[in-house]
Amino acid sequence: MRKLSAIEIILAVVSFLIWVVIGLAVGIWYLLLSPFVGILSAGKYFYLKARRVIEKMDVPAVIGVVLAPFLIAFIVLYLIQHRPPMVRHRIVKPPVLAKVPAKTFPPVTATIETPVIPDLPQPKMPLLAAKSGDLDGVLLVLDPGHGGKAARTEFGVDTGCVWQSRGQDFFEAAYTYREAKEVADLVRARGCDIIYTAWSPSMEVETPASLSMPLPQNPRLPSGASLGNGSAGLSARAAVATNALATYGKKYRLIVFVSLHIDAMASDGWQGIHVTYDGHAGVEPRYTELVAQAISDGHYARTYNGANPVAASAERYMVINGAYNGLRQRVLLETGIPGNDTDSWRLRNPESRRKMLQAVVVEPLVKLALEKEGK
Repeated sequence: MRKLSAIEIILAVVSFLIWVVIGLAVGIWYLLLSPFVGILSAGKYFYLKARRVIEKMDVPAVIGVVLAPFLIAFIVLYLIQHRPPMVRHRIVKPPVLAKVPAKTFPPVTATIETPVIPDLPQPKMPLLAAKSGDLDGVLLVLDPGHGGKAARTEFGVDTGCVWQSRGQDFFEAAYTYREAKEVADLVRARGCDIIYTAWSPSMEVETPASLSMPLPQNPRLPSGASLGNGSAGLSARAAVATNALATYGKKYRLIVFVSLHIDAMASDGWQGIHVTYDGHAGVEPRYTELVAQAISDGHYARTYNGANPVAASAERYMVINGAYNGLRQRVLLETGIPGNDTDSWRLRNPESRRKMLQAVVVEPLVKLALEKEGK
C-alpha cells in the first residue's frame, strides 16, 4: 500500500466527516435506536473504502467521490421536505394571550361585529321551487356536512375540520350549511325542489370573507328532531334520502342526493375539489361523472392523487353508503382544501364560493335532468 499524499488524506477525511454528518442527521430525524453506533460504523467503513479507492483514482475521480455525499444529502433532504403532510382534523383552541400593560398600546375602539342569527321557524320540507325552469320535476336532497350536537366539544356541535387565516378560526360546519343554502337558492330559481337533511337558521347568515360564518345553532332534521352526532346522526341524514324516495319517488322524475363537505388536509401544496360516490352495483354514476367533468373543466381538480377528481369509497361515509341511503344518484363532495390559501379564499369569499357551486353542483344537475328527458 503506497503512502497517501496530504491532499488525498484531507479528501478522505472530509468524505468521512460528511458521511458522519449525514448519518447523524438521518439518525436523529427518524429517531433510530443508538444512531451513533451506526454513524461511527458507517464512517469507518466509508473512510477505509475511500482510502482504497483513492489509491487507484486520479484527481477528478477523487473529487467525484467527495461530491457524491453532497448529492445523496440533497436527495435525502428533498424526500424529507416533500413527505406527505399529516391530516389535521381537530378543534383549534383560542390562544391564551399574555396580559399587556395598558400604557403599551392605545385603547382599542373598534369591535368585530358578531353575526346575528335570525330567529326563524323551521321550514316545511320539501322547499318548493321559487319559479319554473329547466329543473322542473327534480328534487335535490342537500346534506350539509357535520354540525350535529357534540357535547364533548367546546362549541357544543361537531365543527368538522378547522383552519386558520389571518389568526382567525374558520369551521367546516359553518360553511357546509351556508353552501347548502346557496345551492338551494341557485337550483330553486331554476325549478328544482329541495329537502335539507339538516337545517339551522345560521345558514341564512352571510359574512364577508374576513369573518367566519357562524356555526350551526340547534340543527334539526326535517322531522323537527334535533340532529345528533356520530353514526346516529349520519344514519338519520341518510334516512331522509331514503324516505324522500319512498314518499316522492312517483312525483319527481329525478331525485339526487349531494352531501357537502370540506377536505381536512392541512397542506398549502395540495388543493382542489373531489367527488366521492358509492361504486357498488345498483348505483347510477352519471351525476358523479358530470360533476367530475365539471371539476376538471373548471380547473378545480385536486392536485394530489394524480389529480383524479373521483373517489369511490362509500364504506367510509354512511350518508352515501347503500346500506343506509336508498337513492341511486348520491355523491359526497369535498369542496376544497382550506389548508391551501387559494381554496381557503374561494371557500370564504361569497362570490367565488357561489361560482364554484354553480359550476360543480348546479350545472351537472341541469345536464342530468336534460339527459333524463332525452333532449
